[in-house]
Amino acid sequence: MKRFEPDMRITYEKDRAGGINNTIKSELKKLDSKAKALREEGKDPRVELAGEVNELAGRISLGFHKTQQNIDKYLDEKRVEYEERRDRKPELELARMERAKLKIAAMDNTELENMAVQFAAGQVELTHEEALAAMARIPEQRETFKEGIQDRMLDKPWISESEENQTIYEQQQRDINTPPGTVVIDGTSIHVEHLVDYDNELEQE
Repeated sequence: MKRFEPDMRITYEKDRAGGINNTIKSELKKLDSKAKALREEGKDPRVELAGEVNELAGRISLGFHKTQQNIDKYLDEKRVEYEERRDRKPELELARMERAKLKIAAMDNTELENMAVQFAAGQVELTHEEALAAMARIPEQRETFKEGIQDRMLDKPWISESEENQTIYEQQQRDINTPPGTVVIDGTSIHVEHLVDYDNELEQE
């Protein structure tokens, strides 16, 4: 039996908005109404609506795919904008690289090895230039520094330096890992069939 998750549905209605989420909410309400009418006719809405629910699940997967493509395009545009700004003032990047080299040069290998572990653990913050300079000094810690760089997206400054772009990127990564026909609510993936109010539970609360 397809179990309805009323708490998840309520949370989804309140917390997820925009784009495909508004479409999903609208379709769920239509399915709720159809389920109520089917019950009044003495029919089992879980059986009668199975095809429509599966169709909605397919549309959700397609919608998320299109959203992924739009986000890819948006973030690529931001990358180009960032690189164009950087290239207009190359002296600023050179200055950052030089400051990073001087900072790392003043540290011994033991300090750098400790810093690598702390950086990967999120206990120390470095700029991208500082992390690269440290990697050059102690290549045996390359993977450790690389992990810290990737976690912070320092190699993608058009994302890491913009809170808005970080939010968009995080949404993209969350949706990429969402199974087909599901939505993410409070960090939990739930199939759309469990968000349909087959037995009119929401109206009874």
